Amino acid sequence: MAIKRLTTQFNLREDIFDSITPYNKVQDEVRAPAGEWKPAAWLPVQYSATSAGAGTDAYVCSSGKAVAFDAEGRIVPAGLRTQLGGNSSTGVFAGTVLTYTATDVTWKVTDLTTGAAVAAATTYTGEALCDALIERGLVLESEATTAGATIPVAADADVNIVIDLFLSRPIGVAAYDIHVWAGRAWDGDQAFTNYSKQDLVQFLTEIQMKVPHRVAGATTTDGFDAATLDGGGSVTYAAGSAIAAGEYWNATNFSQLVRYSATAATTAGVGLGLAQAPVARRTDRTLVTCDRTGVLVRQRLSPVDLAVEGDWYLDAEAGVLFLHTATWATLVALGAATTNFGYSFYTDTGVAGAHQHIHFDGPCRPGDWVAVDSESNFTKASAAQIAASEETIGRVLEIQRQPVPLLNEVKTAWNLSGMSAASQMPGSATKGFTDLITLSGETVADQVVIVNIRV
Repeated sequence: MAIKRLTTQFNLREDIFDSITPYNKVQDEVRAPAGEWKPAAWLPVQYSATSAGAGTDAYVCSSGKAVAFDAEGRIVPAGLRTQLGGNSSTGVFAGTVLTYTATDVTWKVTDLTTGAAVAAATTYTGEALCDALIERGLVLESEATTAGATIPVAADADVNIVIDLFLSRPIGVAAYDIHVWAGRAWDGDQAFTNYSKQDLVQFLTEIQMKVPHRVAGATTTDGFDAATLDGGGSVTYAAGSAIAAGEYWNATNFSQLVRYSATAATTAGVGLGLAQAPVARRTDRTLVTCDRTGVLVRQRLSPVDLAVEGDWYLDAEAGVLFLHTATWATLVALGAATTNFGYSFYTDTGVAGAHQHIHFDGPCRPGDWVAVDSESNFTKASAAQIAASEETIGRVLEIQRQPVPLLNEVKTAWNLSGMSAASQMPGSATKGFTDLITLSGETVADQVVIVNIRV
């Protein structure tokens, strides 16, 4: 018997390729306004990154994020206008709107309420922040009262006005990752004797971008009682109809829909309308599950391909799940019992969990107007935002699906156990998905949204 005499434990070095942020530009020609632009010194650190060559750096805004001006003409993530209490936000007068952590102390971030370095981890309500902005003269009391605010602020509406005066609407997108402002020696405000990583910064007012499409919703309890549905009979096709949530359609009826015209009345399948649509396609990050074994065994490319029990097909855009008729018969034989399906889906509720990396949030279609959410990500503009045209910053041009054709066949590093996405080169190591998707810290399935930004 062999005796294992050597026990080792390796420390894997990440960011071998310095891929802090994936490349998110589509065309090379962009418009960047002339000027000496600086990030605001009061911005809290959003994330840090360590690379083999450069060490650890802290960042306050990610490449491609929508940006705005503060009252001093400094660059800030545009979503802060909502986070700090502007844009008609509610619950902000007594709620926490600004947080500084120990990380901000370490990187010598300036406290917005005092103008001095952050001394300790702390939080500020909308009331405290607005009082400080007025006292520091960053928002003039006369401006605020003229706009209809009570000073000192006494309600959410007053906070809304003060913050809207302090931060502008979006003026472009960040051209690259923005470091925490460390000052400049010749300006006399350099925070560290030996560290000032970034002098000035740039933003872009016209650019075509590609951003991962964030999947914001998930459910594991979309249930169907097969026996009851089957006993009540299939929904009958009627011109202009479609398979709706909770409905059961047999092949005789769904084959008459134009969307499934390749099928026939003899197709061995049934269609179930899922509660949510559009649904994220099945990937390693967005699984499709069932709480009964033998139901989702082999995924097929269309309803026509359903051949044996356990075969299934997901029409993700329409939110329809097709099961083989033998699978359906097995579920019917269970009697009055609910079978639950789990899947991820696109929704416009909520925002990304973290700031790092630009995303598109919520369902969209080519031609939709684009606005900005509180995490400075892109989202479909509402009717009110479109009417107030200064809130829109571009249009959706296209939605692309990945993996990129044949990219999964390209042998790339590092498809090794224990290596994170930061070190996996797009190709076989990522199953053909680009780093826009694999480096995202959010849930992303297989979609990239092409957005044309023009501010």
